[in-house]
Amino acid sequence: MKRKGFIIFCLLSLTSMSVPVSAAPAKVLETITLTIQSTPASDFQSEVTIYPASREKILTGSIVKSADAMPVSDTYATLKQAGSADKGTSYVVDKDYSLYDPVSQKIVTLNEKKREKLRRYVEALRSRHYGELLPWKEARQVIPRKDKVEVIDLETGLRFRVQRRAGQDHADVQPLTKGDTKIMKEIYKGSWSWKRRAVLVRAGSRYYAASMNGMPHGGDGIPGNDFDGHSCIHFAGSTTHGSHSEDTGHQLMTYRAAGLLRDYINKASPAQLVDAFVLAMNQEDPQVLDLITYPRHAEFVQDLHAQMQDVDAVTKLSKTKHRQEMPDLDPGLLMVQLREELAVTRTGSKARKGMYSFTISRERADMPWRITDISTGDKQKEKKS
Repeated sequence: MKRKGFIIFCLLSLTSMSVPVSAAPAKVLETITLTIQSTPASDFQSEVTIYPASREKILTGSIVKSADAMPVSDTYATLKQAGSADKGTSYVVDKDYSLYDPVSQKIVTLNEKKREKLRRYVEALRSRHYGELLPWKEARQVIPRKDKVEVIDLETGLRFRVQRRAGQDHADVQPLTKGDTKIMKEIYKGSWSWKRRAVLVRAGSRYYAASMNGMPHGGDGIPGNDFDGHSCIHFAGSTTHGSHSEDTGHQLMTYRAAGLLRDYINKASPAQLVDAFVLAMNQEDPQVLDLITYPRHAEFVQDLHAQMQDVDAVTKLSKTKHRQEMPDLDPGLLMVQLREELAVTRTGSKARKGMYSFTISRERADMPWRITDISTGDKQKEKKS
């Protein structure tokens, strides 16, 4: 689903990547279509199609190199000749606005002028696709109790209406009608779930980045809506009612809804990276998994992806104690090991619990942390059902 008003036709001197075999006629138009989607599987997309005015080659002055791995990105560029039935050539636009070709596994670094033009178009499109990052202390004023807003799921594009009923630390909301409840349940594929999802909250004419879960719980206040209880919507910096601390999973999804997922992970502490790993495994989120690891550790990352397909659930068993006993990190540390007791449920098996050791490293003190190894002891026992 493409957000309304996102198809824009404009002129740009960025032009075709194809090199003509013979001299091409003047003014042969080619198109560049930029697409933003929060994950590769998202149906909710925003696009802009650009019609260059001439056939000046975009590769002129660029540098082409082999790439170690496909970049983690939410931006794609498709180049094709205007009016052609050919699907064209698709590239992944990386964080530095270079173009990665998945077929040749090479990355094209444009010259500075063309990369800056591409950056401006991408950022303009991103500002329309994602929501504003609104701190909870402001969100609770913008969306007061009893206020009604629209929620847009960033993966499916499905929309439904809710009312904020309560909540001091985050918003407790309920679908307005049976129809809204039906749409919300469709987003969760027919089964209520605690899984966090990146959403946009439309209040008036503005869109805000947020995260929701899909599990009815607690008090009920709207009769006849087929929703027994309320669900939660978190904003930047909001906390849980029980712990009065931020929920890393909800913050990850909120920053994804703002188009700032990479920024959040780059500033995450080692403990938050462990939380992000648990979320990635529970929600089968390969994008988060790729962002919290180093792409050059290909064998380790591939193993985690394979395990993700076999794991039904990961539950932390030592969260509170671990957080209380963890000392402040020396700002000059380049490696730290954290131990977590986890219960891991694999497909067709009962939950097994054990102590897992996470090795978390960074290249320099001013660089972000990444998970570089996960190991477990031999002593595990089945969790009694």
